[in-house]
This record gives sequence, C-alpha cells and structure tokens, in this order.
Amino acid sequence: MSLRGSGPFLGAICALLGVHRQVLFATVGWVVGYFLAKRTEYIHAKQDREMFEYIRHHPEDFKTAAARGCGAFRFQNAVMSLQKISRAGGGERNK
Repeated sequence: MSLRGSGPFLGAICALLGVHRQVLFATVGWVVGYFLAKRTEYIHAKQDREMFEYIRHHPEDFKTAAARGCGAFRFQNAVMSLQKISRAGGGERNK
C-alpha cells in the first residue's frame, strides 16, 4: 500500500518525508567527518611529536646538510637565512 496515490496532499507529505532524511543523513555525515578529521589531526600531531623528540635525542642519526650534497646545502642555507629573519623580528612582514 502506497501513500503516494492517495491524493495531492498526501503525495506532498510523502515527498517531504524524504527531505528530513536527507537533512538527517547530511548532518550525521558532517558530524562523523568532523570527528574523523579531528582524530586524524591528533594522530598525525602525536606522530610528529614522537618523531621530533627522537630527532632531538639522536642527532647523530641525522647528518648535516653539508654532508649530503649541493642541493641540500642550498636548502640548509635558505632555512638558516629564514631563521635569522624570524629572530630579527620577521623582516618586512612586521613593519
């Protein structure tokens, strides 16, 4: 037995019954996605924290840029110059 064939009023009500399901499922999907995104960010932050802690405690396992080659040396120089700029007050951005 279908309610759609019972007149225009009941047909309109049945059409609206599908809308509330769409809103409900969209809301549930947004909430699930929000919490999954928060969990992945937490897991990646935890892994980063552990990795940086390991690097800090074992610097001998990670060679300097000069021992790796020319490209890495230029990259290390760029990083060092950016660190100097940030220590000096941020350069042009903070003026």
